Amino acid sequence: MSPIVLLLLVAFWGWAWGIMGMVLGVPLAVIMKIGLESDPRTRPIAIMLSRDPDTESN
Repeated sequence: MSPIVLLLLVAFWGWAWGIMGMVLGVPLAVIMKIGLESDPRTRPIAIMLSRDPDTESN
């Protein structure tokens, strides 16, 4: 995952759910990315969330 995406997600979940949201923000982001990678229609979104999109497997 891109560090910028993780920071934004932790900030958002921290705002929405407080400290617990900050703790759960990273695992939720990783689960979301894995789910997006599994469907060919949403794979471009998962690639945008990646740290290095050029090395993503197709």
